[in-house]
Amino acid sequence: MKKKTPKPAPEPKKSANVARVNLEMLDAWNASRIKWRFPEGVYHDRRCCCRTCGVALIWEAWEQKEWFEEMKGDDHSEPVQCIACRARTRKTQGIRRPKLKKYAERVRADVRQWQDIYTLSRRFPDGFYCDTPYICRTCGEVKIWTAPQQKYWFEEKQGRSDSTAVYCPECRETYRQIKTEARRISAEGLAKKLARQAQGSY
Repeated sequence: MKKKTPKPAPEPKKSANVARVNLEMLDAWNASRIKWRFPEGVYHDRRCCCRTCGVALIWEAWEQKEWFEEMKGDDHSEPVQCIACRARTRKTQGIRRPKLKKYAERVRADVRQWQDIYTLSRRFPDGFYCDTPYICRTCGEVKIWTAPQQKYWFEEKQGRSDSTAVYCPECRETYRQIKTEARRISAEGLAKKLARQAQGSY
């Protein structure tokens, strides 16, 4: 009688997400190495494997774009751990993390300010915002999305009812500075182009 071989765990489906390569903010060295690795000019989702637990994971196109263009990562690098194993490794290495309060802060919600009352009433059935932990998508640190921040986001900024925090304040500020610098460079390039067109030289 033949022994049945166990079936391997199904791997996650590879999505068709792509992100276009942008070399305007990079120096000549970084631009050349990215151009050499991605000659097609786009990032595609890549399938990787966690070295710790062995689970299959997808390195999404937007994550590759942030890693190679904004964080100037090594062109031969790729994720080696999933989010859960990375957080566990940082904890065992003694990296300082924010201490969670014994009792989470609660702030009463003003349902009159909600844009999507149906969805938010199901998300906050008791009518209170509570402190919610999350893992920063860039640095991997555990942060707290506080109840006052949630009140400001859903009521004053009219944020999407299904949204949540994905970046810590430090990484968000760095990302804003990068975007501001990119807009400035783009505006300067457009002004020079318009000036050349006005002079009749292309």
